[in-house]
Amino acid sequence: MEGVLGSHSDALQITLEGVDVQLDCPRCPDHPEDLGHLLLQCTFARQAWALTEIPWHCVDHDPEDIEKWMQGVFGRLGCGEFTLFLTVCWSLWFSRNQLIFEAQPGSPPEVVEHARRLLRASANDPQCVVPMRDSWACF
Repeated sequence: MEGVLGSHSDALQITLEGVDVQLDCPRCPDHPEDLGHLLLQCTFARQAWALTEIPWHCVDHDPEDIEKWMQGVFGRLGCGEFTLFLTVCWSLWFSRNQLIFEAQPGSPPEVVEHARRLLRASANDPQCVVPMRDSWACF
């Protein structure tokens, strides 16, 4: 998953090569932005998670290795909760891009509502690729 956003050192290298790349979180500029910060450590993300039904103790673990973090979260959540978890992660990413590219700051409640809209749409559309609770083969 690191390739989605890249590492802080990758962004620093691009900056050194003359391309302007934002290294800090656009919501809390004193923190370097990486996936762990974006999805869990950022105050904005924490506020969004607090608005979900997902128990905080299931999500609040060291996201140093994003893949292991997600595997750990999957092991602590049921299939439906994990689907919501993934959709909230996507909505946090979407909100971040809306802020950077469209100057639309959004809010934690909007992130959670966006995730819920995606899940409702997927429940009503058999062609939708968002997996739903009943279609998951839990491991």
